[in-house]
Amino acid sequence: MNDIIAIVVVNYNGYNMLGNLFLRCLDSIVEATLNCPYAKFKLFFVDNGSTDKSASIAKQKNFIVIQLKTNLGYAGATYIATKYIVKKFGVPKFLICLNNDIIIEKDAFCKIIKTIFKLKEQFKSFLATPLLINGYTNRLDHGGHFVDPSGTAWSLSLVLNFNLLSQLNKPIFLSYCDGAFWIMDNVALVKVGVFDHRFFMYYEDVEVSLRAWSKGIPSILLPIIAGTHYRSATSSFHREVLYYILRNKIITLKNYFGIKGILMALLYYGFYGFRLLDANIVQNYSYFTKQIFRNNIKDLYKNSRFIIRALIDGFTLRKSIILSLASSYSFPYLQISPKDFCSTKRLIGRIINELKKAIFKSLYYNKLYESDFHKCKYE
Repeated sequence: MNDIIAIVVVNYNGYNMLGNLFLRCLDSIVEATLNCPYAKFKLFFVDNGSTDKSASIAKQKNFIVIQLKTNLGYAGATYIATKYIVKKFGVPKFLICLNNDIIIEKDAFCKIIKTIFKLKEQFKSFLATPLLINGYTNRLDHGGHFVDPSGTAWSLSLVLNFNLLSQLNKPIFLSYCDGAFWIMDNVALVKVGVFDHRFFMYYEDVEVSLRAWSKGIPSILLPIIAGTHYRSATSSFHREVLYYILRNKIITLKNYFGIKGILMALLYYGFYGFRLLDANIVQNYSYFTKQIFRNNIKDLYKNSRFIIRALIDGFTLRKSIILSLASSYSFPYLQISPKDFCSTKRLIGRIINELKKAIFKSLYYNKLYESDFHKCKYE
């Protein structure tokens, strides 16, 4: 192990898709690291078989370029990059994974680095993620994530606003850390490993965080806004995305929630039509109808073979030898019941209450824990 902080940026045709945003992303990372002279950084750029000049641009900006022949997705690229880093430089003090559509704010980044060094004094090991601003809406892009027993992910941004954020001075325990800006310390890297390369994209951040929780390694939200995220700027909806979302969700549910999780997921989707009847109470109704209803339901016939294949692969794909099956519910999650699925109003109301409880639980436990996290059991 060493004191290097390895920053990994995963890319696929970023320059062609993002243009100036891609350049600003790389420049902001370089500038942010130069603004933290007390830490040693190494910048890595993993190119997923791009056909544009993304890799040459990154090389000009002093990134160490890891060139892949084919697109292995976010999970696969990170997995390969981590193996390369460990073999070439040893286990880094921290591993930071970033999307190529994030503009880092240099002062905030410096504060994040100071915070994770401080956390390292309190925890033997951890995963962490900061906050980001959505570049399209100028609101919180995510506020940390929790899952419920159906495998559905919910963001703290449903209850977390800028006023409440200004009052938070302690980290919050999460179900999982967002892969867009993902931090792992050296102990977690050795004990847990990184993303499961089979996931390709989507849900890899959920799975690895739950895997870490099963080993007593928490996922933590840092109440610091790291920068601006233009989420999904390099991807759009297509049937392969639907396949990976559903397949990877089933794999995660099967490994960490068991048969109860599968049944809860079936109920969640089975009552989807009922929830649409009062979906107008959701603030982002237009977003949900566009992303979920129009894209997934309207073209259901054409999507059906991808759905069937995802279901088959999700139930039959074996657990990788690098993973260890977690004990159920060994992590913080949102408690819901099947009757909550019948109504969007009821479901969102329950989720909001659960998220508020999760914040207060974290703040309470933050007052109790000592250097060893295992002395503070999260129930």
